Amino acid sequence: NLTLRQELHPFVGVKGFFLSDLVSMFFPLQLNELFLLGRDGISHLLDYQTHLVKAVLIEENGNYHLQSPDMPAGMWIKNIAYIQHLDRALIFRNQFNTIKEVQELLRWQSIPQSLIED
Repeated sequence: NLTLRQELHPFVGVKGFFLSDLVSMFFPLQLNELFLLGRDGISHLLDYQTHLVKAVLIEENGNYHLQSPDMPAGMWIKNIAYIQHLDRALIFRNQFNTIKEVQELLRWQSIPQSLIED
C-alpha cells in the first residue's frame, strides 16, 4: 500500500518507492544483510548500510527493479521477487503464479509451514 513517488533522487524520470520505506514496515530489527532475488534467479546478499540504504524500487509495468547509487549498475536486480532478512521474507507475488514456483526458484526442499499474506 505504498504510494508511488514520481521522483526518487538521484534517479529521475521514474516512479516507485524507497526500499527503506518497504523494509521498515516488515523488518523492524536493525538491518544487517538482506538477501535479494530477482525472478531470473540473480541474487545478492548485501549489507544494508553499505549498499541499500539509498536503494529504490522502480515500478515498470507492474514489476519492480532494485537500483541503488551505492551499487554498480551491473548488480541492480530487475523484477525483484524476494527479499529476506533473518527468518522473515517478502515475496513479490506478482512474480509467481503458485507457491511451488517460489519453492523452485529458491530451491527449498519443502514449503514453509506458515505463510502470512498482507
